Amino acid sequence: MDETLDHNTNLHSLVLALRSGVRPEDRREAARELRQLTKSSSSNRILIGAHADTIPSLVELLVSTAATRSSQDADTQTHAVTALFNLSLRNEANRSRIASTRGAIDAFSHVLSKGASMEARENCAALICNLCKSSSMSSKLGKSTNKGTNTSSIVPLDDDDDGDDGDGGDGMYIHVGSLPKVVGLPLMEGLVSILRLNTGARAHRDAASAIYSLLETGGRAAHRAAIVAGAIE
Repeated sequence: MDETLDHNTNLHSLVLALRSGVRPEDRREAARELRQLTKSSSSNRILIGAHADTIPSLVELLVSTAATRSSQDADTQTHAVTALFNLSLRNEANRSRIASTRGAIDAFSHVLSKGASMEARENCAALICNLCKSSSMSSKLGKSTNKGTNTSSIVPLDDDDDGDDGDGGDGMYIHVGSLPKVVGLPLMEGLVSILRLNTGARAHRDAASAIYSLLETGGRAAHRAAIVAGAIE
């Protein structure tokens, strides 16, 4: 039987427990519960994703566990990235919220390449695969106008299933709502790292599908990034 949220107060307390300053065991348990609540209930995914702080707090949890290798933090990271994956299932609004969250792409790139557990890395690949399928994210080629962006590391990346000054080079933007998001080379490198791992067929499929989507929409810059990352020769 699906677990359901009784009321918003319950959700609010779970989200508060994800934040820094809370005991690590409480953050881990909150992430585990959100993972479970979002696993098979579409109504839960709608309610949890719509809470303004849920997705940013889960992303921040990925960032805060990135530099540690303890088994407890590995569990927390796995629960957090899997909860985000669950939220992305058949839910365009949640996909847009995830992709537009500050620090999300960098966090996903790190988990793909150096995740604390193989499960976290595989589920992150599945999450990126879902985000690539989002029809709410359109991309376009054009000149970079962000003078604070190092375009030497930018690739045109477009960012789903149960359980330094810029040089003005070609760039691609992911449009989430009205805001463009520039995605960097580390994400492509992270996806390629999944293909090189001795993982299951599903993780390889998800990573390959995400890379294909990025190449399909990204033009020359995406192909350059794929070559640098070793996806193509």
